[in-house]
Amino acid sequence: MQDDEILGAVRSLIVPFKGKGVDVSRSTAIYHDLWIAGDDAGELLDAIHNQFGTDFREMHFDRYFPNEGEAFPEHILKLLGFRKKAKWQRLTVGHLVDVIQKGAWFDPPPVAAT
Repeated sequence: MQDDEILGAVRSLIVPFKGKGVDVSRSTAIYHDLWIAGDDAGELLDAIHNQFGTDFREMHFDRYFPNEGEAFPEHILKLLGFRKKAKWQRLTVGHLVDVIQKGAWFDPPPVAAT
């Protein structure tokens, strides 16, 4: 499958969690931008596995996604205008596309500090 086809398929897998109107690009972060966390993030990865056969066994889920109990207060603070640096690493849609193409999880490259 081509990169664009995989990206389109990942977008459609995100729709049940965020709706059709959400803007999703390669740089969109699953948790930090879309607020997909906990069980929903697990369900998204399961859907990717089911559609593409991608192996996520080597992924450290808790590095990228909080559980719902951790995510809810952080989301409320963001809505109130408080910006707190999330302790979870960014996982972008683009990296998921790359993982799908490879067939198995590999860690994203480190992000340079700003």
